[in-house]
Amino acid sequence: MKKKAIFWDFDGTLVRSNHLWSGSLYRALGGSENPYGIAFEDVRPLMRSGLTWHMPQFSYPHMTGGAWWDYTRAALAAMCVRLGVGIDEALRAAERAREIILDPSSYELFDDTRETLERCLALGYENHILSNNYPELGDTLEALDLARYFAGCTVSAKVGFEKPRPEIFDIALKNAGRPAAAYMVGDNPRADIEGANNCGMVSVLVHSESPAPARHRCGELKEIPGILA
Repeated sequence: MKKKAIFWDFDGTLVRSNHLWSGSLYRALGGSENPYGIAFEDVRPLMRSGLTWHMPQFSYPHMTGGAWWDYTRAALAAMCVRLGVGIDEALRAAERAREIILDPSSYELFDDTRETLERCLALGYENHILSNNYPELGDTLEALDLARYFAGCTVSAKVGFEKPRPEIFDIALKNAGRPAAAYMVGDNPRADIEGANNCGMVSVLVHSESPAPARHRCGELKEIPGILA
């Protein structure tokens, strides 16, 4: 029997995280009661650049795992400084933001996440995570009781490449044993859809009204089993 696999994005695809990174940094600074007069709307624009997934053109195999967090904490602290926070407090806020991001309670599964993953397994597909994300994502999957649905987890901060780079897709496909049928499910038109299309995978756009050239479009996860070949 030919091997079949589905590669899933995480944030925005399997879980809601409500502006995870900007929200976490805002909370780390004290939220609405912060002493700096910083509004959430002040933080949001700063999260549009500076993190590794904003710069997929750069590879960083030398900066994975803990080194990735060293870079990311420094980037978060720099954002705080731009908001008028002193460097010492900025560094503390960056570490607090990391703790919030790694807290499983920061994530909420979509109502049909488990059902869909189970149905895909029943149809003979392996599920794999393919995410631009922090190196501890596997631990988050365990804490959310999602790990049991997945045969593998390829994360940018562990391999040094960000979607839509072909290298991370190739690593994920290799880890999955080069399946004969490979689907990529995600909500990001560039990272997920463009990346999958360029690598010959079947792209599936979910939770998005973007005009991205996806092979399939699904408003809800539970529609996905119906499109599988």
